[in-house]
Amino acid sequence: MNKVNNLEITSFSPKDTQSIGKIIGQTAKPGQVYLLTGNIGAGKTCLVQGILWGLDNPDYVRSPTFIIATEYPGKIPLFHIDLYRINPPFSTEELGINEYLYGNGITVIEWAEKAPHLFNDDHMHININIFEKENQRNIYFSYSSEIYASTINDLIILNNNNNEMDVHGTTH
Repeated sequence: MNKVNNLEITSFSPKDTQSIGKIIGQTAKPGQVYLLTGNIGAGKTCLVQGILWGLDNPDYVRSPTFIIATEYPGKIPLFHIDLYRINPPFSTEELGINEYLYGNGITVIEWAEKAPHLFNDDHMHININIFEKENQRNIYFSYSSEIYASTINDLIILNNNNNEMDVHGTTH
């Protein structure tokens, strides 16, 4: 049986986007890295909010734009990194984010497209696009490491339980 390596989900509201994030948080394992891309206002921070809730932390996520990284405690710590205000080229050492990557928590990096050279292939890439309709988002997931397969499978199950979401997957 082929495994789904790419998945597209259409979110119709911030609540949908948070629900998707919550599944990611519930299936997250220490050391996982999620690279988020998308325009301003696409819903990256909204997705991170759901991830935090999926990690059983009821706090509200603040965009770490001005401080680069925010750490949230929980059953697995969440390291939320935002590269929006950072101008390449730079290294993980220069940014001070080495200790967050592939460690004892999960790391979510907004604006990861600013530094693709910093991350190995062991991550899930999540791209969020704003659709024509207000609040509608197309969220694209891709990964190459099998440690993310259970997340994709759980997102497919979420779709099967929610008739309003639209999911399409491909295999490689």
